[in-house]
Amino acid sequence: MFRLPHYGLFVRNWNRDVVCFRLFLPFSTITTEDKRLQNTFFIDYLMEKIGISRERAINASSYFSTENSLEKAESVLKFLKERGFGDTQTRKLLSKRPRLLLSKINSTFKPKFDFLEELGVSRTDTVGLVLKDHDILWRSLDGHLKPSVLFLRAQFGSDFDLPKVLKRALKLLSINLRKTVLPQIELLRSHGVSDKQIQTLFITCPGLFTCKVQLLENIISRIEKLNAKFRPGMLIYAVFAVRGVSVATFEAKCKVWNSLGWSDEDIVCAFEKFPSLLTVSKEKIRALMDFFVNELGFKPKEIPARTFGRSLDKRIRPRYEVLKILRKWSGQQRKVSLHQIASMPERDFFERYVAPYVDKIPELQKYTSQLQCAQTSR
Repeated sequence: MFRLPHYGLFVRNWNRDVVCFRLFLPFSTITTEDKRLQNTFFIDYLMEKIGISRERAINASSYFSTENSLEKAESVLKFLKERGFGDTQTRKLLSKRPRLLLSKINSTFKPKFDFLEELGVSRTDTVGLVLKDHDILWRSLDGHLKPSVLFLRAQFGSDFDLPKVLKRALKLLSINLRKTVLPQIELLRSHGVSDKQIQTLFITCPGLFTCKVQLLENIISRIEKLNAKFRPGMLIYAVFAVRGVSVATFEAKCKVWNSLGWSDEDIVCAFEKFPSLLTVSKEKIRALMDFFVNELGFKPKEIPARTFGRSLDKRIRPRYEVLKILRKWSGQQRKVSLHQIASMPERDFFERYVAPYVDKIPELQKYTSQLQCAQTSR
């Protein structure tokens, strides 16, 4: 049984995980000098065994004052290693909360790890989840964690992909869902969003539901001020887009659209059809508009909103080059279709405009691998 050094000598071999003490005084006769030696020992232990910085080790050493502190620490380290924590991950976790070393394995650690495993969360993902939010280890299993899971499944169904959501927002198991998540669900329902659409938004952006309901109210208010009229099911995509764009950034992008020939009404109309338009960078807006207007001769208002969600260099320009080669080969000089170069699915474009001609037109070879790659990753 490990005991703390009171007064005397101790020999350590961290690499072999061997700690030997020679004790000369009973624990009840501990002195100030003995206490200093204990703190010094644990400071060294935290630094050398775990890799915690000296400053953190000094601050944490005051927690380790009982005879079985070292035994608990060794048990915790062993458990973490068995559950997939590497040295770096262990150091990261315990640097944040060194008091975890004093936890009881069977009442604090094991039930929580087993619970996540039962939910379908892999051990690798569990390590990542705990590192992101170690507060889950302090939550009551029966009083909080299990009721939280039951709540989520009651709202979204038993087949709800909970492991996927937790990977994105473990905080969901650390907050009061009825006070935080439920008001936001009810707010979305009041605006005509179906439960299936709410589930889609929840899976895509679970972090939104961990914030105060006022944030979602503010987002919806900003959308309503635009007087945008969305088709059923589109509001959730608008919420997702607006959440990531500040008022100042939105106004700056509107100025770019205006300078390139779009009116405020054009911007709102495009937003209604393709809410993710708001997330497109100003640089990409300019580059795509320059390509379509100055190189291809389209008018700004002829360019569909969804076009700005496509990659200029990986999709649009290669397609345009293919169509240009085909026009030259066939002798036809018809205007290029926006649908052909921007909206047509990858497989359809390749099978219609590349595969039938690649053996006849050597120039198409250089675009074959690029377009096939885009097709297979679709």
